[in-house]
Amino acid sequence: MSKRFTESDKWDDVWFRQLPPGAKLTFLFMCDRCDMAGFYELDVEDIAFRTKMTEDSILGAVKGLYRGLIQHDNVVWLRNFLRHQKNLPLNPENNAHKHIIYRIGQRLAEFPEVPKLLGADMGLFSPIGKGRGKGNGKGTGSTATRKGQKVAENTPIMVRIGAWFGRRASTLWSVNEARSLHDVGTIADEDVRLLEQFYQMQIMPDKDTRRHSLDTMLHNWNGEVDKARKHIGTQRRSSNPTNI
Repeated sequence: MSKRFTESDKWDDVWFRQLPPGAKLTFLFMCDRCDMAGFYELDVEDIAFRTKMTEDSILGAVKGLYRGLIQHDNVVWLRNFLRHQKNLPLNPENNAHKHIIYRIGQRLAEFPEVPKLLGADMGLFSPIGKGRGKGNGKGTGSTATRKGQKVAENTPIMVRIGAWFGRRASTLWSVNEARSLHDVGTIADEDVRLLEQFYQMQIMPDKDTRRHSLDTMLHNWNGEVDKARKHIGTQRRSSNPTNI
């Protein structure tokens, strides 16, 4: 059974003190069940089973906790969890922090705001592994340094996008590509579905305007989403002509 610190002064905090009992219980439950970096995948059924709260009251409690957490889809990040666990500032040389840094790096595409909220440099969370390319010793630590470096592990969204370009799940992304993905910001599921459909369609070569480079596609993400939406919409209209 793992052990964690608890902030006993939370009962003096006005925000926490004014929370309804159900919100307090839900918050404390997530503090106990989240991972080392403060991320928790919402499992309303499990919370209901263990706390005897109703699922509706749990969902209402999560909404009421917006000041203490950030939520994207079905995952929440507890804002002050790392501070309460005495893990700030994060140090990449600290063995206890390495897994935390890795976990945040895995979630960067979903939670791009986390590094800024932690007051940490973005480069700290790049999932960099050992480079497989040969450097020429030139450059001052930017793109030239990262050219041959690969991420330590692909995230699920990396695997999904890579498949559009015929990449295997085991083909690691470059660090530059991972940074480009991060720069896209919060990625909407609808946009991913549109691009996935667009990049896997059969299109005549003379009408194919899709990007051939993964990195270039990421740099032009919003434009590609608009292009995909327009192309798919046009195809639907042509396949379902309006009768006059």
